[in-house]
Amino acid sequence: MVALKDSQMVAVPIADAIRERKKVDLSSDKILTAREIGICLGDNPEEE
Repeated sequence: MVALKDSQMVAVPIADAIRERKKVDLSSDKILTAREIGICLGDNPEEE
């Protein structure tokens, strides 16, 4: 899997990536940018 770490793209074994649940702030700039360009995140932001 590819991940962004300290502004660098790095390879991460998928087992490491899914080992523990990670939470993302839904108001973060990355989430807002993804929504602005049409990426669906599996939720309905209008209901929040």
